[in-house]
Amino acid sequence: MLHLPHLWTLSSTPPINGDDILDKLIPDFWSFLTQLIAFIILIVVVTFLIYKPVKKMLSKRKENIEKEIKEAEDKNKEAAENVESSKNLIKESHVEADKIIASAKNEAIKQADLIKQENAKEIVQMKEEAKKDIAKEQALAKEQLKNDVVDVAILMSSKILEREVKKEDNEKIIDELLKEGEDHDR
Repeated sequence: MLHLPHLWTLSSTPPINGDDILDKLIPDFWSFLTQLIAFIILIVVVTFLIYKPVKKMLSKRKENIEKEIKEAEDKNKEAAENVESSKNLIKESHVEADKIIASAKNEAIKQADLIKQENAKEIVQMKEEAKKDIAKEQALAKEQLKNDVVDVAILMSSKILEREVKKEDNEKIIDELLKEGEDHDR
């Protein structure tokens, strides 16, 4: 077995025992006690004047940062909801616009059809009125022709007979002539 020399033998100073250490650390009890009290007071002062206020300040700062982060998250969430809501409103407005356009087209088609129907009715009515006017004119022309024929027939019959013919006789002759003319036209 290898034998190691003691550590104290290697160093130039002899080993220190527990009492020597205490004597070297605390050469004077009263000065040690004074330093210990000063150190405790220093720790208390540092704790109350620096550490706690700094800790409170850091705590408040942490709370403010967390609050701002939460507010930012809420605002981002609200903004996302607003964007989604805006997209929905845009979609709804497009659908509504399409409905309005379709409705306007349908209304325009209905109005065009109504105008066409009214025009067709007016045309039919105008044709009927024209037919009536033509029929009246024809009736007036026939009446005028009849009167002219009667006058001519009276004049001719008076010349032929050289006497005055009664009006009743003339009308009888004219009616017979007209009947023969109508039969002849057919």
